[in-house]
Amino acid sequence: MKALVSSSEKVLLLREHHCDGRAFWTLPGGGVHRGEKPERALHRELTEELQCGAVVGTAIDWYAYAHASTPDLLSVYTVYDCAVVERPAPNATEGIDQCRWVRPDSLPPRTLSQVRSVVSGAHAPPR
Repeated sequence: MKALVSSSEKVLLLREHHCDGRAFWTLPGGGVHRGEKPERALHRELTEELQCGAVVGTAIDWYAYAHASTPDLLSVYTVYDCAVVERPAPNATEGIDQCRWVRPDSLPPRTLSQVRSVVSGAHAPPR
């Protein structure tokens, strides 16, 4: 599960590191424990990673991610529209060293390509 958290025309990204130490930017979120509902899992992940409460909305997109460190693993993330109810703060014990509000047209270098696609689709002008 991943969260697309938007506020004032910006989205919330967090910075993590690959197993080789290279930093990358992604959406907050993570895995679902056995027996856990997806929305509850995302709420838990936001609390763990960003130390803040959140409101989890509806599913809006999905993407697949192949883990370089584990070639046999392909994660499929459902992206939910979310809002934080407190100021987010990165939790280093969860491997998060930064979180940042960014404009969708100014995503930082090393933002995952899947995240770029989700953000650009969510913030595309209506046709």
